Amino acid sequence: MTVTPHNLEAERMLLGTLLLAPYQCDAVSVLLRAEDFYKPFHAALYLAIVSQREHGQPVDAVTLVAVLSSMGTDSNRSEILALQAEAGVTTHAVAHAHLIVEAAARRRLIVVANEVSTAARDPQVPLADVLGLARTTVERSDLPADGAPDQNLDEFVDNDHEYQWLIGPTAGKELGLLEHLDRI
Repeated sequence: MTVTPHNLEAERMLLGTLLLAPYQCDAVSVLLRAEDFYKPFHAALYLAIVSQREHGQPVDAVTLVAVLSSMGTDSNRSEILALQAEAGVTTHAVAHAHLIVEAAARRRLIVVANEVSTAARDPQVPLADVLGLARTTVERSDLPADGAPDQNLDEFVDNDHEYQWLIGPTAGKELGLLEHLDRI
């Protein structure tokens, strides 16, 4: 069974840091969204911490248990205190947020690749439609701009000789990406 990319240690460390130093929310919230977390409880706790901070309310285990309960998320004080105790260092919040965002981007990219791969495998789907799907799927995947390729998808389509690696072999060419995926 393949496990999708995630970094639970970074998630735990970040949440613990935000519990110890809620002011770090200011720097982290511009980078990180709740849906970037792999573990649903971590996403809910992050939302609760950010909400408390934005409303000038206390960010502590007791108030967060109440907030999470109002959100319909089960938690207990000891679970939150354990995250806080694990953090220790409060200066690495942004670095941990970047690790979480990268793992989330990789998960979204896998979804995009699977959608495009499914269409590309169907011989009834014209190549132009597959490339159109790739374009719209990548655009809606919300991948971070700093991880985007230099060449945009329109240039990719215009240079049809360059997409051969994706669809497969021609005379004297190596296997394409999809054939490699089939063999894995």
